[in-house]
Amino acid sequence: MKKRELLVFAGQSNMMGAGACPPRAEIRAKDSWEYLYRNAHLGAGKGSFRPAGYPCGEFLYRDAAAAYPDGRADRPSPLAEYAKNTYFAPSMSNLKNENGHETWPFSVFSEANFTPAPALPPILAEEWERLGHVCAYTHAAKGSTSILHYFDDDMVREYAEAIAGESGGGVPPGLTHEANDMTRGVSACFRRKCEAFFRESAERFPDDDTSVRCLLWLQGESDKTMKTAEYRTLLEVFWRRLKRIGFTHFLCVRVGFFGDRRVVNIMKAQEEFCAAAPDAFIVTRACSLMPLAGQPPEWYTRAPEEEYLNCRDSFFGFPNQHINEKGFRVIARRSAENMERILTRHEPPVPEEETVRDLCEPDAANP
Repeated sequence: MKKRELLVFAGQSNMMGAGACPPRAEIRAKDSWEYLYRNAHLGAGKGSFRPAGYPCGEFLYRDAAAAYPDGRADRPSPLAEYAKNTYFAPSMSNLKNENGHETWPFSVFSEANFTPAPALPPILAEEWERLGHVCAYTHAAKGSTSILHYFDDDMVREYAEAIAGESGGGVPPGLTHEANDMTRGVSACFRRKCEAFFRESAERFPDDDTSVRCLLWLQGESDKTMKTAEYRTLLEVFWRRLKRIGFTHFLCVRVGFFGDRRVVNIMKAQEEFCAAAPDAFIVTRACSLMPLAGQPPEWYTRAPEEEYLNCRDSFFGFPNQHINEKGFRVIARRSAENMERILTRHEPPVPEEETVRDLCEPDAANP
């Protein structure tokens, strides 16, 4: 029986895919597929599968009546302002004028007018096939979101109880859903999408072994003000819930620098969580090793290697600091190599050498 790993890509904008420029390279995966939940989300039966490639991801609108006021959900919705109107969104390029290095605000895009940006899921599927494997995947990410985007009130209460014993622990302001209506309903949508993906993948590929079900997580930029213990405990609560849904492996793409040095606390939390959980792994530190334009030079213990340079479109003059196509190819290659170690050879991953100064020399700075 052929193995077909099921991969769920979740997180915020760098996982969503939000580079300035559209993809330049064609995805050459031959037998890997993306699952779309849109039809089921709108109450129209099951989801669907399409070959790995672009577009990647989907607009899952919060209010179907607002998105499709004429009742014609068979046509793309013109409803923009994705931050307030969607649970999850696809990869989106915000290029306006390449020669002038101009970009649009992401708020103008909708199901009807967006242009795909490079994204990790199809590139990783291509890399996974290069290593001799196949997969099915689904994309459930959204820009500028906290890990709490994926939490319901029960998870928040579980976190509050768990963190109460930590030194200096407490519930950070804005943690509860009562304080942030933007998170309401997201956890239920995420759970339903994942459950449908697992169920319908088994139906779509009846001759394949689909028992390995991995979360690939790239998030943390929005949670940079949290303490390490807070974010680590949130990961623990999140993973307990995910395992009840049916996930088998937590695969972390460690977060990168995104304008605030305190994000090192999130990096620490991700490292600590994966070191303690037997089914959670850092599959790559590459994102952390990609410089941000204008980044403090002392961030690293040595100059980044060439493969990590120019991995954001900001280095080419665009006012957009998100990971670009080159960066995703580096992340995908490193992730796929470690996924093979973990999922196929049952060996520990081999993440990149640590060069973030505040992790190599924790007493050298106070982020």
